[in-house]
Amino acid sequence: MELLELKAELREKTGKEISKKLRRADKLPAVLYGEKQESVVLTVVRKDIETLLRSEHGVNQPLKIVYGKGEATAMITDMQHDYLGRLLTHVDFKRVDLNKPVDINVMVVLTGESIGVREEAGMLSLVTREIEISCLPQDILDQIEVDISGLHTGHSLKVSDLSLDPSKFKVLTDPSVVIALVEAEREEKEEVAEAETETAEPEVIKKGKQETEEEEESKK
Repeated sequence: MELLELKAELREKTGKEISKKLRRADKLPAVLYGEKQESVVLTVVRKDIETLLRSEHGVNQPLKIVYGKGEATAMITDMQHDYLGRLLTHVDFKRVDLNKPVDINVMVVLTGESIGVREEAGMLSLVTREIEISCLPQDILDQIEVDISGLHTGHSLKVSDLSLDPSKFKVLTDPSVVIALVEAEREEKEEVAEAETETAEPEVIKKGKQETEEEEESKK
């Protein structure tokens, strides 16, 4: 498996002031840890990370990190942003073994238009956007696409309905978790409720009239 290479620099000094200077120079403080090895503090170029995040697999891909005289196979496990949530301020990398499974979150993307929305006046709701799976780094998915064309009103799509190769992927999310469902529109429900109320009222009136007639008969 050919890995995307990310160049980094060893960082000798740490602290808030050092981190601020790095960010002003469009660089980011980072740390590399895991696989029972010592943690290494690094510096990476902000644009390199942003380019990586825009690539095919985004954050879910193993990298070859080259720093000083060393290198490591790792993945991004955490990213910190500024108070506005726009600019990256710190990145964590975790070493991975290409022969060992990793646990990752993968986005679920719905494709097609459900028959419930198209023909049954239903309303589609996306309940769960990501699920957690376990797989080898080289098998990591960018996203999981699910065709919902056959989803009727009143029906739902659950994690257990996803088709993933069991020889490659282990789903860690509860199988009963709902990913999407098609519900009847609220207006339709309200109209049905009103119709039921209107139908029920004459029955009450009729019943009251019958009871009155019975009372009059008993008086005679």
